[in-house]
Amino acid sequence: IVKSVLKISFGSGGERESNDERVGTIVDATGLVVVQGWFFGPSVKVSPTNIRVLFDGEEKEFEAVLGATDSKLGLAFVRVKDLGDKKITAIDLANAAEPKVGDGTARLVGQVKKPREMWLATGFGGIGVPLYAADGKVAGILIRQSGISEEGGASRVFLLPVKAFTAVVSQAAKA
Repeated sequence: IVKSVLKISFGSGGERESNDERVGTIVDATGLVVVQGWFFGPSVKVSPTNIRVLFDGEEKEFEAVLGATDSKLGLAFVRVKDLGDKKITAIDLANAAEPKVGDGTARLVGQVKKPREMWLATGFGGIGVPLYAADGKVAGILIRQSGISEEGGASRVFLLPVKAFTAVVSQAAKA
């Protein structure tokens, strides 16, 4: 779980703070965690502060920093500042499944080739979480995308295949 305090600034000049919790996925054993990004529209600026990571089944919270965001994919990456002697396991991006239409209980119902290869998903969990193939291999990560033909800025959930997500993780790790 990634916890933070959100500082929200509105285009009209108002500000407020709000506590936030999101499910995160460990994508690198050095403490890099991907979550759904904090994006609320062009007139609202959101800045997560006091970021902490809580690992499953534990009470200790680890201080973290916002390392990178990808507004096009709807993802944010936080890095734990100091894991100490804590050992964590990241999802296995090196041993990925190749998704196909009809795979899984979260169904892949279509494929997009441009602007990047991704799969239209239904019956999904949350943005920034991995989907797994029946054999237990990671098939990709769920992202939110809107197309130029979508009216009113509507967006849909897609599965970004591991090969494309790996490049995003590499860029986030450098940031």
